[in-house]
Amino acid sequence: MKKKLIIFALIFLPVFAVSLAILTQSHVKKESSTVVLSNSNEKESPIQSIASQNEVLAENNSLKLLDASNGQILNVTLEEFMCGAIATEMPVLFQTEALKAQGVAIFTNCVRARKNKKMQPNSVDLEVNTKKWLNYTTKEEMKKKWSNSFDEYYEKLREIVNSIKGLTIKSEGEPIVALFSAMSNGQTEKSSDVFGGKLPYLVSTPSPSDMLVEGFQTKKEISSQETKKILKEKFNDIVLPDDKSQWFSVKETTSTGFVKKIKIGSREFSGQEVRNIFELRSSTFTMSFLDDKFTFNVRGHGHGVGMSQQGAQNMAKEGMTYKEIIGHFYPQTTIEKLI
Repeated sequence: MKKKLIIFALIFLPVFAVSLAILTQSHVKKESSTVVLSNSNEKESPIQSIASQNEVLAENNSLKLLDASNGQILNVTLEEFMCGAIATEMPVLFQTEALKAQGVAIFTNCVRARKNKKMQPNSVDLEVNTKKWLNYTTKEEMKKKWSNSFDEYYEKLREIVNSIKGLTIKSEGEPIVALFSAMSNGQTEKSSDVFGGKLPYLVSTPSPSDMLVEGFQTKKEISSQETKKILKEKFNDIVLPDDKSQWFSVKETTSTGFVKKIKIGSREFSGQEVRNIFELRSSTFTMSFLDDKFTFNVRGHGHGVGMSQQGAQNMAKEGMTYKEIIGHFYPQTTIEKLI
């Protein structure tokens, strides 16, 4: 249990901020796991403490949300929340089975988050931003975005939500930490290599079809002057060598290719830290220095732990069910109906 608590503490960031790191509806999110999760603008999804089986939303079929876009408190039904949350996490035109898998992951994190709500009865269940489609959005926002397609798309979401109502992913009798991200580098990553701690169901699993998707490989170029400015603003004590080609040195990568440790000048960072510092899509990257510019060649999108949203979409296209998708990305788990 101590090991499990370690990962929760390391993953928890102010606001689901990573926020549900986050993309647009036309592209799978950066990352994500909501805790309700994180949309792949990856800020990584904030995860809260485990809830026991009897601490489920059945007691109160509604959630209290703090909308950061206007500071208002929203009281929404579970169905409304699930429709709005799925819409922010995955394009509604994705395959139905992929959307179901996403929905079950979201609800699983809801069950876990409810434990925190019980401990703090006057607190909100989740901070969202309905304007930015972070963790949840409203029907009104969906209508603005989907226009004449709203009725069709929302009905699709309602049918999905009703078909998976109460389904929760569990391990050893407890709701899991249902992390997910937009796109792996061909293999998902172990939680222990990214966030620390170790969970038996957050292990490396193959997702090779991700490598065939448009946007799998991206490149970011940053001048040495801008690189130095970024580093000095964040770490004013950092010492950089005169030889700019020696500023960055990868010290360790994981078995799946994610950068685990990298030295920048006099300081050492994790790959995830560097990803956040330079706003890269993933911590699977290589670097080069030429013409006074650093070039990051990046593969995948997101922290890489748990379900690959793009991988789920590809598997659904191949005819796999949401249960098979969940079983693949979260091995050693079961799906149980709580309400």
